[in-house]
Formats: sequence, structure tokens, C-alpha cells
Amino acid sequence: MTTRVLNCVISYNRFHYLKNSINSLNQYFKIGDLLVVDDGSEEPELQKYLEELETGNTFVIRQKHEEHTQWLYGGLYSAMNKGIEFALEREYDFINFVQDDTQFVWYDPHFMEKVLGTFEQYPDAIQVSYHFFKKIMITWVTRRIEYYAEANCYHFKPYTISDLGIVPLSLIKKHGFRINGSENERNGVLHPQGFKRYSLHSPILAWIPWPTTFRKRASFGQVLPPPRKYYLKPLSSDQINKLTLRPLNVMPCHEDYCLPWGWRCLYPYWFTKPNWKEYITLLWFSARDKSFLFPHYVMAKK
Repeated sequence: MTTRVLNCVISYNRFHYLKNSINSLNQYFKIGDLLVVDDGSEEPELQKYLEELETGNTFVIRQKHEEHTQWLYGGLYSAMNKGIEFALEREYDFINFVQDDTQFVWYDPHFMEKVLGTFEQYPDAIQVSYHFFKKIMITWVTRRIEYYAEANCYHFKPYTISDLGIVPLSLIKKHGFRINGSENERNGVLHPQGFKRYSLHSPILAWIPWPTTFRKRASFGQVLPPPRKYYLKPLSSDQINKLTLRPLNVMPCHEDYCLPWGWRCLYPYWFTKPNWKEYITLLWFSARDKSFLFPHYVMAKK
């Protein structure tokens, strides 16, 4: 019997990132059907792209502004609930939440086998995630980590359902879960009930660091490079071996595997610390223009 998966990609006003995310999903994930839930984007390029997707094999839901009261648009959680309702109506087995500022960076032919094995082995699993971690948060993460060597996976207390990862719709249907409140509020309700979110040993998904800033702002007066097919380099075979063969207690961090193309991030963000010249430049720009305050990107040296 085939396992039916709905990939629910949440989108808002980031055309190039959504396109990159979907391209990488088609190339490196290759599982299930695709639903894009757009949160009222105004970008003409994005609207045209959604129309093109809709004429293919992709479902598109556009959130309307009048459907909410608290936020300017429907909001992330509202979009996730739209995906859940869509998946339940069409009787999918799993919903896989993906954000438009993420990118799949390699293909794991055993991915669904690992996911299904985790759900089978741990009845308390409410979600299985598969993304890299940020080094700037690793000290905080390791204080909350539980290692499950028998399944080669992790749990980070008290995390449950988030906006990235696969959720079994049987649990959603059985318990009537919906994405309400903040992630901390959900954790406070679901974790005491015994539910956990597990993370696979070998992640396949990476964040594009601070995409909105990268899309809209030039760094140090330079013109940013035009949009590329990928903003992160796909993992090489050597990197995949390094990732999959490492011990469980060596955390999979973005900075060790996911290399940016044409730019790099500055400390205290994700990828690298600035040298002293870059640091002085950051301070100078921050003093000159308070709204600039520590740009996140510089052009990578060739």
C-alpha cells in the first residue's frame, strides 16, 4: 500500500525563494504531492508563478485577508491549518510542512523508510523533522537533547509540532489537533500529554539565512548577485558521507555542510565570523545608519 504524503509549502512575498524551494523539493525529495499555501502575497512575479504552478500538478491555496482579524495576513499557523484541512479532505496519510525560505540539499533514497520507522518505533512521535541546526543555538539545543541511538534520531524537549517536518494525519484526526497559539504554547499542551517531535540523524533540509534581507538590501554599497537556481550548494558525495557516517552525538550544523553561493553570513548569525576589517565596516555602517544595523551578508571573495 502506497503512503500518501502532501508537501505543504508556506509562502509569502518571496518569489525566488519559493521557486528555489520547490525546485529543490522536486529534485531532492521526490515524494508525494505539492500544495502551496500563499499568505496573500502581492509580488507580481510570485502571483504569476502561482498561476503557473496551478496549471500543473500542484495545488495552490491563497489566503484571503478577510479570513483573519489579528494579523495583517492570515499568518503561518492559519496557513498550516489550511494545509491540514486540505490533506484531511483528500485522505492523505502524512502532511509535510516546508517553508519557502528552506531548501533541500541532497537526496536520501531511504528517507521515508527512516520516517516511517521512527513513527513505528515511537508511538509518542507526533512529528519527524529533518533539518540542519544552527551553531548559534547549539549550546542551548544540547542542554535539551535526548539521544535515541537505537533509531539514530533525537528529541529536543519540549518540542512537538513545528512549521517544518512530517506529521501523521491519523493523529491529527484522532485528537483533533490544529495549529493554535505559539509553538511554545503548543509544546506546553502537547508535551505533557506525552507527545514528542523527533529529528532524523541525517537532515536533508536547510534554511536560507535571513532571506528577506538578502533579497531586498545591498551590502556595503555593492549590488547583490542576481537570483540563482540554488542559494545553497547541494551536498557533494563526500559531504553526504561525512553527514551520514558521523556519530549521533556530533550535531548536524548548517555551517559544516550547507555552503552559500556568492555570499556568506556574518557572525553573530550563521556561517562565519567576520575578519577585523569587516567588523570595523559593520560598526561604521551601524553608526552611520541605525536602520542598517549589522547587515547579514557580504559578497564572498572569489
